[in-house]
Amino acid sequence: MARPYPQPESVAARALEVAPRMTGPVARRLLRDAILLGVAASALLHEGLGGIAFPVWVAFLVAVLVAESRRRYGGIAREPMLWLLAALGFAIVHALDAAGLLSALDVLATLGCLILAGITLTVIPVATLRLAHVSDLVTGGARAVGNAAVGIVPLVLHDADWSTVAPSSGRGARTAIRATLLTLPLLLVFGALLRSADPMFAALLSLPPIDAERVLSHLLIGGFFAWISAGWLRSLVLQQPQARPPRPLQLPSLGAIEIGSALGAVSALFALFVAVQLRWMFGGEAVVRATTGLGYAEYARRGFFELVWVAVLTIPLLLGVDLLAPRDDVRARRRFRRLGRLLLALLAVVVASALSRMALYVRFYGLSLDRLYATAFMLWIVAVLAWLAFTMLRDRPRLFAAGVTVSALATLLVLHAIRPDRLVASYNLERRPIVATTAGERPVDLTHLASLGPSATSIVVPAVLRAPAIDSASASLRCDAATRLLNRLGEDGDGRAWSDWRLWNPTRARGLRIVRAHADALRGACANVPGAPAAATQPRR
Repeated sequence: MARPYPQPESVAARALEVAPRMTGPVARRLLRDAILLGVAASALLHEGLGGIAFPVWVAFLVAVLVAESRRRYGGIAREPMLWLLAALGFAIVHALDAAGLLSALDVLATLGCLILAGITLTVIPVATLRLAHVSDLVTGGARAVGNAAVGIVPLVLHDADWSTVAPSSGRGARTAIRATLLTLPLLLVFGALLRSADPMFAALLSLPPIDAERVLSHLLIGGFFAWISAGWLRSLVLQQPQARPPRPLQLPSLGAIEIGSALGAVSALFALFVAVQLRWMFGGEAVVRATTGLGYAEYARRGFFELVWVAVLTIPLLLGVDLLAPRDDVRARRRFRRLGRLLLALLAVVVASALSRMALYVRFYGLSLDRLYATAFMLWIVAVLAWLAFTMLRDRPRLFAAGVTVSALATLLVLHAIRPDRLVASYNLERRPIVATTAGERPVDLTHLASLGPSATSIVVPAVLRAPAIDSASASLRCDAATRLLNRLGEDGDGRAWSDWRLWNPTRARGLRIVRAHADALRGACANVPGAPAAATQPRR
C-alpha cells in the first residue's frame, strides 16, 4: 500500500482538493518539462532579461506547450497559437531594441499574450477574445496567476501519482542519489579541514572555488521559473478544454435615479472645470498669472498628471455603472448612455487641456522619456475612451475588452517604431543650442541626453564631442556627459558586462561600437576639467 502524501495547507490545500484526477505519466512528463525550463532560465536569464536570452527562453516555453498540446489534444486552435506567436514576437522586439520603461512594457506584453493564449486555449472563461468582457480578462488573468503560483502542488502530490511508478525502475537511481547526498558533504567538510591543516595536502587536493552566492542565485532563478512553469503548463495541458459557466455574481443593481445622481454630479464637476480651462486656453499666460500667480510652465507641470488620473478613473467609473445597471431596466440603461456620452464629451476637453499643458511644458523644458511616455499613454486613453463610447454606450460590451487589448499592444509597437530615446535626443538637439549664447537661452541638457538608451548614441556622441567649452560650467557639463557615456556603454563601465551573448541586442551592440570608436575623444573632453574622474581622463591603451 502506497504511503499517503502529507496534505498542504491554505491555498495549496484548496487547489489540491479541486484538482481533477489526471494520468500520472503526463503529469510526470510535465514536471520534467518544467524542470528543464527552470534549468534553461537559470542558464539564460541569470544576467537579466535585456538580450536575446529572453526570446530564446520564451521560444522554449512555447515549444514545450505546443508539443504537449499536440501530444495530448492533437494540436492548438488558431487563436491561442496566434497569441503564443505574439508573445514570442514581443520577446523578440524586446531583445532587438529595448531600454528602460519600454523594456518593462515588452515583458508585460509577452506575459499578457501568454495569459491570453491560456484563456483561449482552455476556453475558460471565454473561447475567444472577441467574446470577452473586461471582467473575463480580469478573471482569466487572476486564474493564470493563481495556477502559476500553486499549480505545482497538485501536480506533484496528486496528478503525478507516484504510486504507479514501478519500484524496480527507480531503485538504482534512488540508491545513487542517496549515496551522493551522503558522500559529497563528508568529502567537502573533511577535505576543507585537511587542506587547512597541511599546505602540501592543500597543493595536492585542489578544490574548485565555489561562489555560494552565485550558486544560490542560480538555484533561486531556476526554481522560480520551474515552479511557475509547472503550474501554468498544468492549467493549460492537463485540464481538458471545456467551457465552465461562471458562477452568477450577486451584485447590487443601480436604478435610473442612482445613475443620474452619480454621473450627473461628475458631469457637472467636469463642466465647471471645462469652463475654467477655456479661460486659460484662450486667455493665455496673463490670465494664468493673474489668477494663480504661476508662470505658464509651472502651471502646465502641476496639472498634467492629475488630469491623466481623471481620464483614467473615468473608465472604471463607466464600466462599473454599466455592470450594475440592469439590462432589463430600459430607463436606467437610457440614462446611463445619455449621461455617459455627456461625460465623455466633457472629458474630451479635459484631455485636450492635459495635452496642451504637456505641449507647453515640453516647449519650455524640452522633451524627455517620461514626458513622451506620458503623452503616448494619454493618447492611448483617448483611443480607449472613444472605443468605450462606440461599444459600451451602444450596448456592445463584448467588443470593448478586445479593442482595449489590441490597442494597447499596437501602442507598444508604435512606441518601438518611433524609437523614443532617439526621438528625444533629436528633438532636443534640433530646438535647443548645445551651449547658451544669450542670457535667456536654455541650452540642451547633455547629461540627460547621455543617459538615454543606446538607440540615441549615434546622435548624442557627436553632440557631446562638438560641444564647445566656453567656460568652466560648460566644460564640466560636457565632461559629465562624456563620462556617463563611457560608464554606460564603454569599457570603463557596463560595456564589458554587456558583451555576454545572453544580453546581446543589435541596438546596444551598435551603441557600444560607437562609444568605443570615440572613447579617446570622449576621455579628452575631461582632460582640463578640475575634479574629473581619473578614469575619464586616461586614454585607452
